[in-house]
Amino acid sequence: MNDKYIVKTKSRRQNKIDKRKLALSPVYFNVGVYLIVPFLLGIFLGYQLDKWFHSKPIFVLVGIVFGTISAFYNLWKLLNEE
Repeated sequence: MNDKYIVKTKSRRQNKIDKRKLALSPVYFNVGVYLIVPFLLGIFLGYQLDKWFHSKPIFVLVGIVFGTISAFYNLWKLLNEE
Protein backbone atom coordinates (compact mmCIF):
# COMPACT_ATOMS: atom_id res chain seq x y z
CA MET A 1 0.00 0.00 0.00
CA ASN A 2 2.85 2.43 0.74
CA ASP A 3 4.42 1.80 -2.65
CA LYS A 4 1.28 2.96 -4.46
CA TYR A 5 1.18 6.12 -2.39
CA ILE A 6 4.82 6.90 -3.16
CA VAL A 7 4.27 6.40 -6.88
CA LYS A 8 1.24 8.73 -6.86
CA THR A 9 3.18 11.38 -4.93
CA LYS A 10 6.08 11.30 -7.35
CA SER A 11 3.70 11.53 -10.25
CA ARG A 12 1.93 14.57 -8.77
CA ARG A 13 5.23 16.32 -8.11
CA GLN A 14 6.38 15.65 -11.64
CA ASN A 15 3.09 16.97 -13.01
CA LYS A 16 3.47 20.19 -11.00
CA ILE A 17 6.99 20.68 -12.35
CA ASP A 18 5.86 20.01 -15.92
CA LYS A 19 2.93 22.44 -15.56
CA ARG A 20 5.25 25.19 -14.29
CA LYS A 21 7.58 24.71 -17.24
CA LEU A 22 4.70 24.90 -19.68
CA ALA A 23 3.24 27.93 -17.94
CA LEU A 24 6.49 29.91 -18.29
CA SER A 25 7.34 29.02 -21.86
CA PRO A 26 4.84 31.28 -23.71
CA VAL A 27 6.32 34.32 -21.99
CA TYR A 28 9.71 33.60 -23.45
CA PHE A 29 8.29 33.26 -26.96
CA ASN A 30 7.57 37.00 -26.80
CA VAL A 31 11.18 38.01 -26.14
CA GLY A 32 11.72 38.79 -29.82
CA VAL A 33 8.68 41.03 -29.83
CA TYR A 34 9.82 42.74 -26.63
CA LEU A 35 13.18 43.49 -28.24
CA ILE A 36 12.31 44.40 -31.83
CA VAL A 37 9.10 46.44 -31.46
CA PRO A 38 10.57 49.31 -29.38
CA PHE A 39 13.60 49.45 -31.68
CA LEU A 40 11.49 49.63 -34.86
CA LEU A 41 9.06 52.06 -33.26
CA GLY A 42 11.96 54.37 -32.35
CA ILE A 43 13.26 54.26 -35.91
CA PHE A 44 9.81 54.88 -37.38
CA LEU A 45 9.03 57.80 -35.08
CA GLY A 46 12.49 59.26 -35.67
CA TYR A 47 12.02 59.01 -39.42
CA GLN A 48 8.61 60.71 -39.23
CA LEU A 49 10.03 63.52 -37.10
CA ASP A 50 12.92 63.95 -39.54
CA LYS A 51 10.46 64.25 -42.40
CA TRP A 52 8.38 66.78 -40.49
CA PHE A 53 11.32 68.96 -39.35
CA HIS A 54 13.45 68.38 -42.51
CA SER A 55 16.44 67.22 -40.46
CA LYS A 56 17.70 63.96 -41.90
CA PRO A 57 19.70 61.84 -39.43
CA ILE A 58 19.12 63.46 -36.05
CA PHE A 59 15.77 62.06 -34.93
CA VAL A 60 16.40 58.63 -36.43
CA LEU A 61 19.57 58.34 -34.35
CA VAL A 62 17.72 59.53 -31.25
CA GLY A 63 14.96 57.01 -32.01
CA ILE A 64 17.52 54.22 -32.32
CA VAL A 65 19.03 55.13 -28.96
CA PHE A 66 15.67 55.36 -27.17
CA GLY A 67 14.40 52.20 -28.89
CA THR A 68 17.48 50.26 -27.82
CA ILE A 69 17.24 51.51 -24.25
CA SER A 70 13.54 50.65 -24.16
CA ALA A 71 14.16 47.17 -25.59
CA PHE A 72 16.77 46.34 -22.97
CA TYR A 73 14.56 47.77 -20.23
CA ASN A 74 11.72 45.47 -21.38
CA LEU A 75 14.10 42.51 -21.34
CA TRP A 76 15.37 43.39 -17.87
CA LYS A 77 11.82 43.77 -16.59
CA LEU A 78 10.84 40.41 -18.12
CA LEU A 79 13.79 38.59 -16.54
CA ASN A 80 13.20 40.14 -13.09
CA GLU A 81 9.48 39.26 -13.13
CA GLU A 82 9.99 35.82 -11.62
